[in-house]
Amino acid sequence: EDSHADLISAESVWRTCKSLDLIGGKIDRLSGPLYESEEFYQYMRILSGIPTMGAELHEKVIPAETGLIQKSVSFTKGCYTGQELVARIDSRGNNVPKRLMVIEAHNQISIGDEIFVKEVRSGLLTSVAQRGAFTVGLAYISRNVEPPVTGTIRSNPVYIKPQQLDSHTD
Repeated sequence: EDSHADLISAESVWRTCKSLDLIGGKIDRLSGPLYESEEFYQYMRILSGIPTMGAELHEKVIPAETGLIQKSVSFTKGCYTGQELVARIDSRGNNVPKRLMVIEAHNQISIGDEIFVKEVRSGLLTSVAQRGAFTVGLAYISRNVEPPVTGTIRSNPVYIKPQQLDSHTD
């Protein structure tokens, strides 16, 4: 409601905290914004299950695998690039080969680590952030895995959280 041509502000869709996205160069118009470090931003992004370009969003990912379709696509309005694929997958129950999920660990994990569930390779870490002794990561996990479930990375236990998707908001 307080947007200007050189500053756009909007409530974020992150589920872990109440936040505001600011776009533009004149953020001094807001009184008392709180700034966080890049490390804290990455930690909260990952904990919220928000993918980022290059790590989770690239040419080998189907949009429905990201968990963002319900937040970003209207199935009743207009046309957009990739509409046919997105609509077809949605109409078939979003049964995609893998889904983006949050991984929680109390040990060191790294980008590229393999995740095993019941001794079956089920995913690969794409983003990782740490806060104290607690580490979070994002990984595309096989559709054969039904979260919440405990898996392992290098024989250490990790918790695979279910993706909390919003319902359609057309």
